[in-house]
Amino acid sequence: LFKTIKSKRNDVFSNTAIRKDVSLLTEKFANQGYAYADISPETSVDSKNLLVHLTFEIDKKKQVSFEKIQVVGNTKTRDKVIRRELRVEEGELYSASGLNKSRDRLKRTGYFKEVDLNTSRGNTDEKINLDIKVEEAPTGAFTFGMGYSSLEKVVGSASISDRNLFGLGYHGLLRFNMGSETKSFKLSFTDPYFLGYPLSAGVDLYNEKIEVFDSYSYKIKGGGLRFGKELTEKLRIDMMYKLETVDVYNVMPDASIYIKEQRGKKTTSAISFTPSIDTRDDFYNPTRGGRHSLLVQNAGGILGGDNYFVKFYGETSWFFPMPWNTVLNLRGKIGIIEPYSGREVPIYEKFFAGGIDTIRGFEYGKAGPIDWPSGDPLGSENMVVFNAELIFPLAREIGLKGAVFWDIGKGFDQFKNITPLKTGVGFGIRWFSPFGPFRIDIGFNLNPKEGEKSNVVEFTAGSVF
Repeated sequence: LFKTIKSKRNDVFSNTAIRKDVSLLTEKFANQGYAYADISPETSVDSKNLLVHLTFEIDKKKQVSFEKIQVVGNTKTRDKVIRRELRVEEGELYSASGLNKSRDRLKRTGYFKEVDLNTSRGNTDEKINLDIKVEEAPTGAFTFGMGYSSLEKVVGSASISDRNLFGLGYHGLLRFNMGSETKSFKLSFTDPYFLGYPLSAGVDLYNEKIEVFDSYSYKIKGGGLRFGKELTEKLRIDMMYKLETVDVYNVMPDASIYIKEQRGKKTTSAISFTPSIDTRDDFYNPTRGGRHSLLVQNAGGILGGDNYFVKFYGETSWFFPMPWNTVLNLRGKIGIIEPYSGREVPIYEKFFAGGIDTIRGFEYGKAGPIDWPSGDPLGSENMVVFNAELIFPLAREIGLKGAVFWDIGKGFDQFKNITPLKTGVGFGIRWFSPFGPFRIDIGFNLNPKEGEKSNVVEFTAGSVF
């Protein structure tokens, strides 16, 4: 118990510190089943020596266990989907930390807007009931996005998805890209508790046709199998195997030698592992914590196929609560891809720095190597990106928020070319509207070079059901 409290001998007396110690001791006993433990700090003052003698009077009372656990408010989500996220069970000893973990896990599913856990006395003093009240969020979504660039002109996309399909927690996605020069189709399904075990499994099928570049076009047909496992409450690891065929065609006579060497069909057989940590406090509007992931991928070798490379891609995102209900979001991305066995990195596997997801103020891929005279982005074997974004409320009653941002980074092939970095600044709007999430960003290139725009406007919008 002395290890639990923070107050130590010879510390300056503080009522605030004592209240924190009472909370820590109460939680200590609550995690051992003593739900009604009473902690009373008693003090006596030695005025002559300017000392306070502190005694914590503890009445543990009886250990209690959960008698009934009831769920209300779930009109769509099945009870078993909620109960499998709980870290307490009927018949077990009461646990305050178990209740907190249960609440956090239910909120992180994204199925619910609100989660309230309330306890009441059971049939005896040694029993306690738990009532879980949830308010379901719209997990199905029809979304569309639209943007403009010199590459794609006006381009749009649409998708229909549900993170809680049939109320069983399945994740389903059907997505179409309806751009005049880019067409794609993707079908995805994930069961987060495969065959009732805490192991996720999923399958992807996709077909893409990319004709946005002047000097070449390509098609991708393929699919993937995914498996994932929670290692702790915050840490998980995912594995994916993908097999796809890519056809590079319409290569122009004035294209670079590198692009001409990409012509024709090639098969990629690759396996990847992605550990990730998620400590965010809220699925929809995080104010603290973060999400971090690292992808390690190998293509070729014993897996076969035509492309041989190793890829590393890391992402980190941190949220910090700031004064006046503002939130600071710091994000970083780094990517490295290396070929082996005398092969080259295929252009469609490279990193394209620039655009709404990397460096705003630049068109897609144009914060990296460019193929002249076509002006097409070539992608890069290395990428580093840092984003700083301050999000602030504009109209809290309707969920309207503003954002100012600063992005810096670059795509490059050799580390000696990492400088000078590309920089963009700007502002945007974030709104979880009745029609779904809406985002618009206006980015300004602080030092535009030849072929670069001084500003780029991009937005996405969607509706939920």
